Amino acid sequence: MWTSLDDIEYPWRTIYGSFCFAKGLWGDALLYVNEFGIYRYCFWYPNGYEGEWVNYRIPLPSGISPSAGTSITYRPVAYVPPSIRAYFLIGQLYFIPGGDTNLFYRYNFFHEYQAAQFSIAPPDSSIIPDTIPLFKWESLTASDSYQFELAYDKNFDSIIISAKISTNQYQLSFPLKNGTYYWRIKSLSNPNWSKIYTFQILRSGWERLRDLPTIPIDNGGAICYHKYQNAESIYAFVGNERHDFYCYSINGHKWLPDLPTLLPQRRGSSIASSYKDTIFHNRFFLAVFGGGPPDRYYYYDLDYHRWEEGYYELPDTLKEGASLAYYPESSWLYLTIGGERDSFYVCKNPIFKNNNFAIHSFKNEKFLSNFQNFLTKIYTSTGVLIKRKDKLLKGVYYVKTEKGI
Repeated sequence: MWTSLDDIEYPWRTIYGSFCFAKGLWGDALLYVNEFGIYRYCFWYPNGYEGEWVNYRIPLPSGISPSAGTSITYRPVAYVPPSIRAYFLIGQLYFIPGGDTNLFYRYNFFHEYQAAQFSIAPPDSSIIPDTIPLFKWESLTASDSYQFELAYDKNFDSIIISAKISTNQYQLSFPLKNGTYYWRIKSLSNPNWSKIYTFQILRSGWERLRDLPTIPIDNGGAICYHKYQNAESIYAFVGNERHDFYCYSINGHKWLPDLPTLLPQRRGSSIASSYKDTIFHNRFFLAVFGGGPPDRYYYYDLDYHRWEEGYYELPDTLKEGASLAYYPESSWLYLTIGGERDSFYVCKNPIFKNNNFAIHSFKNEKFLSNFQNFLTKIYTSTGVLIKRKDKLLKGVYYVKTEKGI
């Protein structure tokens, strides 16, 4: 069931807002965005996952303010422990401002990077925010001079710099763009090159990514990060009572259309990732569709491409600015209800009505025989109800049943 947490008067009381769970950022945190910037809500484990708001803000991209359909989501990044500090990227925050735009941004969080801390810099296989890096390495002999090379590729076919120097370091004099680079050195008294070192530059702060390939995002727009079968993606609702559902491939840097949602993405719609390093959690994410009945949360199964209804009713009708976040460590579901109301709720161990309600998808009309003993409703991929006498053509359909199959 839903439990009311302490109301958060200042951050929540806004028309446009969104929050998400961020694992590994300041411990574990909930991040909340509104027109004043991004706040964080930290968990304190000794107190049973209770938390408090900390007055820490991240400015939004210049000239950008959240509006109808705004949403944020966090991508955790695996990294070497801070004591080694060879991998400096902590995580990435993705953001859509909404408001009849299809803009899409990313914010990169980094540990502090200082080349002086290392005998070899940039450290091999590291990600750093410094666009004009200092290169340094261990001296081979006291009197050695060196040949230094920096390239775009590991075969050094596209060399950026090739220089002869008399010390064991080289300061670049111009900025490098985001990307992966390779470097090596050799003593002028020895024909053999060193091992090839690689590093990636990723600027800290905000960067604009490829826009969503859809008409502008409006009320009901939402995004969430999810990792499924080693593929990292950002899933997106576009809102405005539409059914369009998109998936952004983080590695492929492009948007792809996914199966449309059965229910319309109304005001207050939101999605939340269940991602955790277990097979079960990777299979699904959660959603609310806002704006009135059905006032429940939903669970989308990525293995079977079906929606299942949550057991508990929502504590109130969701309005503009409602948002959902899932904390997989404790299986707690957090909710704000929007509409300039500052209520803040948690549902501990949400239950799904696996045997009482299911929405299935199929690509062949022969599957209809599986549903003949159930009270069913059949929908097209865009959510249009099929009448009993309508002829089914080949394509994707959804079946809503009162009993699971």
